[in-house]
Amino acid sequence: MNKNFKGIVILSLLLITVFIACNTNKNETKESQKRLTEYNVIWDSPGKDCNGSMPVGNGDIGLNVWVEQNGDICFYIGKTDSWGDNGRLLKVGKVRVKCEPPVVFPGAEFKQELDLKTGTIQISSAGKIGDKDVALNFQLWVDANNPVIHLTHECSVPLSMTANIELWRTEPYALPSLEVSDLLEDRSKPGSLHEPVIVEPDRLIQDAKDYIGWYHYNKKSVGFDLNMKLQGLSDCPISDPILHRTFGAIINGTKAQRTSDKSLQTGAAKSGRLNVYVLTQQPSNPEEWQKSIEKLAVNTEKESFAKRKKAHQDWWAAFWNRSWIYAVSNDSIQQPENDDAFIVTRAYILQRFIDASAGRGNFPIKFNGSIFTVPTEGKPGNADYRRWGPGYWWQNTRLPYLSMCTAGDFDMMQPLFKMYADETYKLCKYRTNKYFGYEGAFFSECSNFWGSTFTATYGWTPYEQREDKLQESGYHKWEWVAGEELVFMMLDYYDYTQDQVFLQKKIIPVANDVMKFFNNHYTTNEDGQTGDVPVTVS
Repeated sequence: MNKNFKGIVILSLLLITVFIACNTNKNETKESQKRLTEYNVIWDSPGKDCNGSMPVGNGDIGLNVWVEQNGDICFYIGKTDSWGDNGRLLKVGKVRVKCEPPVVFPGAEFKQELDLKTGTIQISSAGKIGDKDVALNFQLWVDANNPVIHLTHECSVPLSMTANIELWRTEPYALPSLEVSDLLEDRSKPGSLHEPVIVEPDRLIQDAKDYIGWYHYNKKSVGFDLNMKLQGLSDCPISDPILHRTFGAIINGTKAQRTSDKSLQTGAAKSGRLNVYVLTQQPSNPEEWQKSIEKLAVNTEKESFAKRKKAHQDWWAAFWNRSWIYAVSNDSIQQPENDDAFIVTRAYILQRFIDASAGRGNFPIKFNGSIFTVPTEGKPGNADYRRWGPGYWWQNTRLPYLSMCTAGDFDMMQPLFKMYADETYKLCKYRTNKYFGYEGAFFSECSNFWGSTFTATYGWTPYEQREDKLQESGYHKWEWVAGEELVFMMLDYYDYTQDQVFLQKKIIPVANDVMKFFNNHYTTNEDGQTGDVPVTVS
């Protein structure tokens, strides 16, 4: 069969299935839940390192999870708002859990499964240790409703878990690559850096009573003031979103004792649990942050673990019940894994899972790795490294959001609207008036999370010394489709939700200012056609 024709057939099946999913009943919902398990990701052997990791998250906190050959359970922790002092979205940290007996032992049958239905990673091993049958079962997930990671075990023999904090930002060090910092990128300088980019270390919490923890504190803000001054935006009434941002985590557990500032061990038992609480505050400081995260843990644990676990599972059940797509290429419900329809369906389901795992935080999904980055061989910055830098490119950022309304994932649209239609929008209005002397708002293609243009993109000639106030980079100098497309996506959201408050408070003001900008900026002839030369105001 011609490949293009096969693609058309699959697309037709998808469209039919979407229609069915939108006109469903309870029996079809149950059937969808059963079918979802066919697309779980299952591994039958441990991994070598983080490149064999499995993602899971709650929309704001994300994990990369793997089990190493020696049986250690490892995971990186990412968060949507863990911005470092260089304006880079950093990992929160890494945790290694050693078990006794170990998860991997000679002759054991190993299994690691991403259970989509419950948003959990399940790890199990079974076999004989000596002459005794041993079954070890673990569940790892990020609570859908609370900022806490849980690792639980149910075993046939007593087992203890030792959590170890593994920091890599232990001393100040300089980053050599322009790809890891947009704020100080200067292509006229050696190494393309205006000045050294120094990464500050994380700090362990000292002498805590019944937990261990660490934090990263932005005692300085590198490049924000410089970036704003270069672009003539210093008087814009927004506060520095980098300075005094503090993020990190603490770990406690069942009958757990500290063995050092970076190690905590649970008591040996057939069932047990480790809890990792994660928090970002800004502005804050280490003392305030520590008090807040201690209070967070206490308040969360006021509700029973069983009740919180059920609420977590209920959230994921409701998520998968919003809508679904199952493409089939024949009359059989069971599809072989090499079947085109199965592959298309699995890709859609897993991508939607990834979006749900990272799409409910304080900032939009990061296009270059989201919160699931891992170390890249030969690149600086360990798991913090991102090619194409820490900023947002609209053309890429928009992509996971374009289908969310169709899927019913309205909650995941909020971070995009919050950043672009609220925080960034304020700066865009100010910038338009400052640069051109008229009302309106234009959104640049490449922007930092507070709305200004990348420093290297704008250029290092100060605003006051320019006749042309716009960015120097010509690659996307006049690429201002972000405003129109943002309004389109907001209107799409309104069509589905009929949210009158959102219409009045968000859509109408942003739409008016986007239209004002284009109306003021471009000349038109008698037929209303746009002229070739934009209007500029000196």
